[in-house]
Amino acid sequence: MKKILLFVSFAMYSMAVAAPLAQGGAKFLGNITTSGQIRSDMGDLWNQITPENGCKWGSIHSLSNGNSGTSRFAWDNYDKCESAYNWAKEKPGERHFKFHALVWGSQYPNFLCKKKNPGITVEQTKRYITEWFDAVAAKFPDLEYIDVVNEAIWAGDNYHSGYGKPAQGANGISTDDTECGGSYIIEALGGDSIVNGKHQYNFITTAFKMARERWPKAVLIYNDYNTLTWQMNEGIELIQTIVKNGAPVDVYGQQAHDCKGMSKTDFENKLTKIHQETGLPLLISEYDIGEADDEKQKTDYANHIPFMWETPWIAGITIWGILTGRLGQRIPDLLRMGRIAQR
Repeated sequence: MKKILLFVSFAMYSMAVAAPLAQGGAKFLGNITTSGQIRSDMGDLWNQITPENGCKWGSIHSLSNGNSGTSRFAWDNYDKCESAYNWAKEKPGERHFKFHALVWGSQYPNFLCKKKNPGITVEQTKRYITEWFDAVAAKFPDLEYIDVVNEAIWAGDNYHSGYGKPAQGANGISTDDTECGGSYIIEALGGDSIVNGKHQYNFITTAFKMARERWPKAVLIYNDYNTLTWQMNEGIELIQTIVKNGAPVDVYGQQAHDCKGMSKTDFENKLTKIHQETGLPLLISEYDIGEADDEKQKTDYANHIPFMWETPWIAGITIWGILTGRLGQRIPDLLRMGRIAQR
């Protein structure tokens, strides 16, 4: 991998011709859609895009007659999934697209909800999951990066996102529709057996095998939060388990929402531990620093980003938001700590 450095030079950036910060680099530096849209200046700064919500199952898959009937798929219904894919395809090899996400317990179609569709069964759920995977493969056969399963670490008495019952998010706030009542997604994908008190996450392994069948060349990602703080060990155990059970997982996605105020040493040591104990490359998939104080936010960037960028086993970085007041992200703060340069 070519040596990539960050250096403080906001003035130099301001005078430069607009170009993605990671242009010519050995990995991508990306961002997400903004309020469901692709900013006109997206390509001026970033060379990778992830739709924040637009490619999630619940945003795309519906049925023609309420909770019964024929499946329909609206690829740009919300947050521009297809448009983001096309944005990346405009400059193949220079821009990158990540599909987020095939399976997630907090955002799936209403017709899978036990309360909203009391007649839903495990077998029907399995059929709908297969339809969903097949539809995505038909629409995007050449996906480069895929978040196959999102937020499934078992913590306490539930998964990070609900799957079987409403989820409690990182701050104890429900992240899905409490009126949904959960789904049969886990059962439809083979369940989650317990061996010697340990979850085997069979449903995750099944989802990865289904994804590999459809995208043999894609980078398949397991993605989760709290993996650098409260559930770091549980996340490592999940990856070790699904790899042992035959899941073709290529990269472990660290959302990194939970890094505000984390020291340089702590940040580096934890990422290194996760990489060494899982044996997988890592992806910084949803990095944001929710800090209103510009100087504190800048300090966190300076403590984290150079290590992420220069470490060969970190495959790329996706910043999760860019506007003032949205997840604390500010483009000038990132640029103040430096334009990415290649040496």
